[in-house]
Amino acid sequence: MSSTLWRAMDLAYSREVALTVVIPPAPLPGNENPVADAMFTHTISLCRLRSVGIARIFDMVADGSLAAVVAEWIPSVSVDEALRGQVSSIGAARAVAGLAAVTRDAHDIGRALSLDDRARIRIAMDGTAYLAFPGSMPSATPAGDVRGLGSLLRALVAGGWPTQRIDGTGSQPRVPPETPSELREVISKALSPGTPINAGEIAAVLAAASVDSATVAATAAPPVPQPSQEHGRIEPRRLAILSAAAVATVAALGAIGWAIGTSVGRPADAPVEEVTTAASAPPETGPPPPLVPVLPVNATVVSPQQFPDNAATAGLAIDANPASVWSTDSYWQQFPVFKNGVGLSVRLPVDSALRAVWIQSPTPGGRVEIRTPIAPGGTLEDTVVLGDAVLAEGVTPIVLRDERPHSELTVWMPALAGTDGNYRTEIGEIGFLD
Repeated sequence: MSSTLWRAMDLAYSREVALTVVIPPAPLPGNENPVADAMFTHTISLCRLRSVGIARIFDMVADGSLAAVVAEWIPSVSVDEALRGQVSSIGAARAVAGLAAVTRDAHDIGRALSLDDRARIRIAMDGTAYLAFPGSMPSATPAGDVRGLGSLLRALVAGGWPTQRIDGTGSQPRVPPETPSELREVISKALSPGTPINAGEIAAVLAAASVDSATVAATAAPPVPQPSQEHGRIEPRRLAILSAAAVATVAALGAIGWAIGTSVGRPADAPVEEVTTAASAPPETGPPPPLVPVLPVNATVVSPQQFPDNAATAGLAIDANPASVWSTDSYWQQFPVFKNGVGLSVRLPVDSALRAVWIQSPTPGGRVEIRTPIAPGGTLEDTVVLGDAVLAEGVTPIVLRDERPHSELTVWMPALAGTDGNYRTEIGEIGFLD
């Protein structure tokens, strides 16, 4: 029994969905569909898994002619498209860590994910590999999933898949010698006959590699004061990347001019299209590497004139929770009356070469500028504007004009949202993309 993978439009809810479709060898009378029963039995347990490594399952539908698992469509690219850029070994570990973790969880409840079919895996716009089509086949096995994880990790580290010629010969992509030994060992064991490693062990190694690299990046930055209030503290590592980041990245990529392989804004009445990359001819010049999130280290309020606004809660703007907001004070009149503006100075891992910033805000209409930091003893006029936008309700992407490395940026607000008598801007989250 095989499946086909489709991206489609759910007309009832006006949303895009990912479909795993299985068609029986011959039409069956009535609603009898043992093929559907088999797939659903192996898939239904996956509904309880909540992870960035698997798309959320919406529904399972069947009749005598087909069966389909309906899942959330996440803005993403195929693994082949992601491989056109360059991925470091630690970046590969971060990308696969969530998928390995959810694979471990599935195996713990006696289910497999069919990861040996690499077309089921896509790379979300935050750089996370995930199971895009979670219609698990009865033939799926934990060993097949482990091999799938190993193949994906090797492809990301080595920059390609194995090749197979008509005469049966082929070549394996070379894992770079600078790849950490623990990742090389994971790849080797996952692809060895008998798979002498399980998904839990793979997940543990990838999680450790991700934490170690995040710790190095964070400790490399000079120490800065942390907000004293508990809810203002910045967690050392994000547990999940916001779905808003994916939406913002799509918009940012559109502004950069990167055409993602599959259309994101297709009209509702357009036909569904099969998800495949084999028939797509590569462009003459490849796209830039996929944008990946850069985790900020600290945020503080910048207010050269008058007192800083709500300084103790600045960390809420980078805490990976858009529901918690940092807010400016409320002003009777618009800037520059009273003061010339207010901002947030965000410290980043050392020398982060950023391409875009996104801001989630529930208060549309305010103006924001991404500036270089104000030097000690300097003024706002000494900084350079790298990008600017008027905030929309929800997520606003800002493409930066200068990709030179920065260890700190200022998110400056020269004009606030609101009307006469009540000017204020709230920021739920600021994201940075490399």
